Amino acid sequence: MLAHAEPLFRLARTDKDGVSLLQKLQHVEKATGKRPPELEIPDPPVSAVHVLSWFQDLSEARGGTGFGALPIQWGDIQAWSQLTGTTIRPWEVRLIRSLDRLWLSVFKPSQENK
Repeated sequence: MLAHAEPLFRLARTDKDGVSLLQKLQHVEKATGKRPPELEIPDPPVSAVHVLSWFQDLSEARGGTGFGALPIQWGDIQAWSQLTGTTIRPWEVRLIRSLDRLWLSVFKPSQENK
């Protein structure tokens, strides 16, 4: 799942103008008729696709500070599970936490402005 998620996260990053890498590469593809290799993403494991969707729900509600996004907390996962009526298994919690660490590493604030 991480091999699938990492390129998705990287493609979603935006520049200072709010344009994502995905949008830029799609423009290149349209202009040249050639698919950039960065758009070739491994398929996710079928048994874990639902966890990526759950992670996206949790990530959309994550808190932040003036210095960047906060990690998804254990309590966030528990509250989400209760509020949605979703039974979440231990391996799914571990995968959400792994996805979150990966997401945080991809979306960490740039050091260029410091």
